[in-house]
Amino acid sequence: MAFSLGRSLFSFTTPSTTTNNNNTIDQETIESLCDRLQTAKRIKDRRHIVCALKALSKKCKLEVGTKSITLLANILQGDRTDFDLIQLVLETLTNLITYDVGSDEEQSDLPQELYIQNKKRVHVVLELIAKTNFNVRRAAIRFLTALLTNCTTQLQDIILEDGPVSISKLVDLLKDKREVIRNDALILLQILIVSNPDMQDIVASGKGFERLVEIFVREGFGDEVTVQYCLSVILNLLKGNQPIQRSFNQRYHIQRLADFLKFCSNDEKLWSTQKVTNVNLLLQIIRTLVSPENSSENIVAYQRTFEQYGILHRLYVILKLLTVPADVLIETLQTISDVVHDDTENQKFLNSVVNISGVIQQSVLFNLLNAMINGEHQSFSLRISILYFLQCYLYNNESGKSMIVRTFSDQTANQYTLGHLLLNGYSSKDIIASWCSGITLAHLIVDDSKCKETILKVVLPVDSSQTGVKTLIEISMDILQNSSSSLHTRVAVLIFLSSLLSNSSSAVQALLSVQNGVSY
Repeated sequence: MAFSLGRSLFSFTTPSTTTNNNNTIDQETIESLCDRLQTAKRIKDRRHIVCALKALSKKCKLEVGTKSITLLANILQGDRTDFDLIQLVLETLTNLITYDVGSDEEQSDLPQELYIQNKKRVHVVLELIAKTNFNVRRAAIRFLTALLTNCTTQLQDIILEDGPVSISKLVDLLKDKREVIRNDALILLQILIVSNPDMQDIVASGKGFERLVEIFVREGFGDEVTVQYCLSVILNLLKGNQPIQRSFNQRYHIQRLADFLKFCSNDEKLWSTQKVTNVNLLLQIIRTLVSPENSSENIVAYQRTFEQYGILHRLYVILKLLTVPADVLIETLQTISDVVHDDTENQKFLNSVVNISGVIQQSVLFNLLNAMINGEHQSFSLRISILYFLQCYLYNNESGKSMIVRTFSDQTANQYTLGHLLLNGYSSKDIIASWCSGITLAHLIVDDSKCKETILKVVLPVDSSQTGVKTLIEISMDILQNSSSSLHTRVAVLIFLSSLLSNSSSAVQALLSVQNGVSY
């Protein structure tokens, strides 16, 4: 027992002693290397010393950084004829300011702060990126990307001080024939432009869009990570920047987006993860251009452009694909919604293809409504996206409203109609179904007296013999007075009743005739 205890104590103390010894050795080694680097004259010697510092830079970041940052920066600012040495320095600097994902290592901002406290050092990196040597260019891009990742705003300000020329040179990296350089440059640009309108304007005006579009067209709109990088940069340039959005429209890039959508609508049995990512980014770009947050002028201009290039038709084709993944379907629905919102021409196109008057079970609108109302197995996101689609489709769309409302009068024993689906959902015990149906009914009748009159005439059987019937207002009051009805269901019913009663004396009279309606 004593032996075991003694052994345990010995095992406990030894690693601590060893670690302390190792730390002391590392620090002494780093100091020695830095002293030698300061006095070394031959390129070969300096190369060996930096190589040794690089080896230590991953496990002793703070020690190497505090002692060698100035020496390494001086090498970059001095003689740059030895590309191997420059590459080693850049890679060492990158190691000092990057940490592995999930690493338990204590992180310090000191190395990068020491480097950027002298702005000239950042400008030197920009100059090195312009070098044609592959290894130097790539190492410089990765170091600048690491700096931008860690202190984005500071680096953006320093780079902007250098003027548009330096930024244009970064954009010109997208012309590099080497794919790995282009991909690294795309990652750099994503961070460079984030939340900085000035930087975005320079990149966009410096043929940024042209370079990005050229790349993903050259890639054949494929499911490549390069395409993802291009689309991410385009999205970041457009998001929230309306002047750039107008510029994007004027340069006829929408045709390329339409071509991309055509490629995406191929009915593939299996969508790769990369293709899903790329298509979702493309859809987000389209949504950004018609976002409700934009000016009405911009929205209308893009709705006209989308109509011109058949964007809505391409989106509709994707919507009909049987193999489309759920998250792409949701994004497609939301994109179509924003494209058709308050736009007569695009709503007319949807009116012509949703096939309300044809074979109803094959109607896209029927399938969507069915998924929203009877889709307990469907995701909440999908069901709510369908509701958003219906809201946008019905907004100021008298023709679409009347087509759907007419189906309330076509109730048959053997066939479901759109009206039948909505009425079933309205009185459903499924909270999502009742909520979505109530909100849809409200959008169907809002500010439309003809639709209100039709809805007031709708009656539903209340027993299996179908001899007893109730109006929709009577059923609404039953739901409100039922103690088991959920809060969400009651709110949806009240929203529907408010829309029905507004500016409608017939609806008010119908409510007053319901027993206990007013007292409730």
